Amino acid sequence: MSTDRPAFLVSKATLCFDVREDRICLACEGVEDAKTAVWLTARLSSALVGYLLNLRVQLPTLPQDGCGESQAPELNGGMGLHTTEPVSIDDASDSLVAIAIDIVKRTNDIQLSFRNETAPSKVELVLRHDQITQWLEGFKNCYQLAGWPTAVWWEGDSSGPLDSLRENVTLH
Repeated sequence: MSTDRPAFLVSKATLCFDVREDRICLACEGVEDAKTAVWLTARLSSALVGYLLNLRVQLPTLPQDGCGESQAPELNGGMGLHTTEPVSIDDASDSLVAIAIDIVKRTNDIQLSFRNETAPSKVELVLRHDQITQWLEGFKNCYQLAGWPTAVWWEGDSSGPLDSLRENVTLH
């Protein structure tokens, strides 16, 4: 019998860089104001940025009817992402240090499932295609604050567009 909890479904998110952790924090809010933090290392963030850059290049060829298959979260964080109040977390909030991101590409959006080896559940976020540029801007701001190399913005995902844009992929 599985003891896994259901996935934490994100309804609102804030991207920020945490100097103390030297990681990008995705502060997430779900139903009934539940909150959790997803921590992303530079390596995993670069894999995600490369994927999103390659996907954004392909977007003109993808169907764009303005509606996603699921409700996408509000984005914000003082980085030009959204104008709503940022999600704030504290030391008592649940957190997950992501070691992998499972991506399911759908017609109008992608589903990102952040997971690690020990967490009993994962954090799921739906990102509409029209939000990708905003997310990339947020990641770029985090990289600049962190002083991390930004070569991924010129190189994209080194696995190439055919491999990186399959229907389902896992980033490590």
